[in-house]
Formats: sequence, C-alpha cells, structure tokens
Amino acid sequence: MSSIFSRKDGESTPGSPSLTRVSPQGAQLPDAPLAWPIPVAGFLAAASTVLLSLLVLAVVFSIGWITTADPNSEYVSSLHAAVATWLLSQGVPISTAGLQFSLIPLLLTFMFLRFHVNSVKRALSSAIIVNIAGVLGLIATYVASYAAFGLLGTLLVGDDVSANASRAIIGTGLTAIVASIWAVTRAKGSIVATQKRTFTNSSERTQTRIKARSAHELAMESWLQLPMWVRDSFAVALRSTLFVLVLTTVATFVLVGFRFNEINAVIHMTANSGTSIAVVTLISSAFLPTVIGWVFAIISGPGIALGAGSSFTLMSQVSGAMPAVAFFAVIPTQLPQYSAVIAVIPMLATFIYAQVWFGPDRVRSESLVGWLPQVILTALLTAVLAGLIGYAVSGSFGGGRFAAIGPDLLMLMLVTAGWSVLGSSARIGFYLLRHMRK
Repeated sequence: MSSIFSRKDGESTPGSPSLTRVSPQGAQLPDAPLAWPIPVAGFLAAASTVLLSLLVLAVVFSIGWITTADPNSEYVSSLHAAVATWLLSQGVPISTAGLQFSLIPLLLTFMFLRFHVNSVKRALSSAIIVNIAGVLGLIATYVASYAAFGLLGTLLVGDDVSANASRAIIGTGLTAIVASIWAVTRAKGSIVATQKRTFTNSSERTQTRIKARSAHELAMESWLQLPMWVRDSFAVALRSTLFVLVLTTVATFVLVGFRFNEINAVIHMTANSGTSIAVVTLISSAFLPTVIGWVFAIISGPGIALGAGSSFTLMSQVSGAMPAVAFFAVIPTQLPQYSAVIAVIPMLATFIYAQVWFGPDRVRSESLVGWLPQVILTALLTAVLAGLIGYAVSGSFGGGRFAAIGPDLLMLMLVTAGWSVLGSSARIGFYLLRHMRK
C-alpha cells in the first residue's frame, strides 16, 4: 500500500494513503487488503499466533519422537506433549502421574511473545482504527480469543495429563495482554487499512471515507494526557528495574561460566546418548531466563527457595539434595561474605534514574513532603514489576519438597519497594541539600 493521490493516466503525487492501484491498462481498481471488522481481526490474529507456536512445538516433538524410535510410543503423544508445553510456557500448571509442573520455561515464552507481537501488529494494520477505543477493542478481542484457545488446549493434553482450566484462561490472557501492549508500542508509523471505497462518484478516487490512525499514535496521545510526575514515576520504576535485570543477566552468564563443569556433569548424568544430550541441553536452556529471575531475587535481597530446606540469599546459602536438572546447578552453593554489598544495586538504580524528576519543565518541590507522591508511586510500581518477575520464576517442579520453588512474592515486593524508597529519597535529599547551599 503506497501513500499517494491517484491521478488519471496512472500518474501519482505524494499525499494521503490510497487503496488504489494502477492496472497494466492504466485503469484504477480497488486495492486488495481488506479492512476487517475489529472483532474479526482480533480473532484471526489470535488464531495465527496459536497455530504458529503449536506448529513450532509440534515439529520439535516430532523430531524427538522420530529419533527416540520407541515402538511403544505413538505419534499422537508428541502432539499432546506439544500442547502441554505450550500451556506450560504461559504459566498453566501441568499435572501428570500425581506430579505438578508449573515452573515456566521462559525462553519459550519470550519466543512466543514475538509471535504475539507480529500477529497483533498485522491485526492493527488490517482493521480500521480511528480512536483509542478501537485499539482497546482490538486488544480485548485478541485477549479473549487467545484465552479461549488456551481453554481449548486443556482438552488436548492427553488422557494421562491434565491442565487447570481457570489457570489456562488467566495464563494465556495475561500473556496476550503483555504482548498486545508491546505490539502497540512497536506499531509506530505502521500503515493501517482504510475503508474500501465504492467509486460511485469521481471524488472517491482521491478521497478516503475514513481516516485511520496509527495505534501507537493513539496510545501515545492517551499516555501524554497523564500528569508529567506520573509518567516520570513510571519511567523511574521501569528503567531501574530493567537496569537491575541487565546486571542480573550478566551475573547469570558469569555463574554459568564458573559452574560450567557442574552443569555439564548434570547434563551427562541425565542423558545417555548424543541425541539425549542435545535434548537435555535444549530443555535446560529454555529455563535460563527463569534462573535470571532467581538471581534477580537474590540480588534484591529476599532470595529464593529451591525446595523445602534449601534457601539462597546473599547472606546465607543452605542447600539440600537437588534433582538432576542442569539449570538448578547454576545457583552457587556458597557465596563470599562480601557479596552482601550487591544488595544496594536496586537502591543505586533508583537513585540514578530518579534524575528524570529534575529535568527541564518539571515541577520541583522545596520540601521532602512535596515529593511523597512520586516516591510512593515509584515504590508501588517497582514492587509490581518485581512481583511480576517473581511470579514468572516461581512454581512447582514435581512434588514433595519441590512443590514450591522460587522467591517469596510478598517479601520480594516489600524489599524492592523499600530499596526504591531509599534510592528516590536519597536522590531528593541530594537535590534539596544542593538547593539549600545556593
């Protein structure tokens, strides 16, 4: 679709979006892309995301079924496993043989998020969006459709496997919401459909009936209507959390390097052939972002529990017997005492990024009380972000003492909120001291 005004004889000049094209004979005809109704666009986008993600998993499990060559195994079992893994990647607990697995393979989740984003962007460009209500309507349709597919998936996991239906609706719905918001932020400048013209009069050759708008533009207009101090608080909370996550990611890869021998030993203990080693390594890699979340909780302060009787914080590490799972071996069994100073990183991150409050055109209070709204809102948002991270890396890994692993969500939220208050208060205090000296 090009941005032109159509002229006779096939000539064109720059202008507004047009849905016409020039035929070899020079006649003007309506262009092909159909402007779907918003509910239809949302449903088709959800269906394409489900089909693409399930196709990827079906191919992987089919290869595993072929290489295993087990005469007692049926191909339909690999398809059931693909559906179960698809649900698990979105936080839906899977139960089998009396054991429950709800620890999310986040690497798969991130890969499927890309499928979501591409599908939602295509939906935005194939529907007529003229205001923010249209954007919200498409997102709502997409989320509802995707959650319905998630509910359907619980019926396709096989006879010996079960998935919680309500958790399937919640898990797939939350995944679709996050992906939709991400897609809108990535849809800047995208070309959107306009209503198809009837060509009943000559003026319609150069005029569209409805002017469609970019979803990103509409979302930004709504965002800019919020008070500046609210937007700045969002920015401080998000940037400081991402800063800690980046450092956590670096620290996790350093740990993988230091504990490579232990990780490799666990992989070879679990695998018994070249193919099995590759499969075990691939599965373990899918949980690497989960380990990053564990390290995030350790750096933030409250730490994690890897089964009953095993707890890991910067101050103490108590390890019980661990299963033969490679990604468990990344967490060190002992840390030096001086590593406790790492806990101030979240506070320093807030201190650094709170500088945005003192930028141009910002209203600056001359007392600490006047800064309370920013401090409280930033702390709350930081706690929510940390809680989402903690939720994504918590779950069960079987039964017994591994029925609940990961960070304590309440403690993680309280501690990160506390670090945020300290960091922002220190930055405000630094500003007030400098102001008093002038």
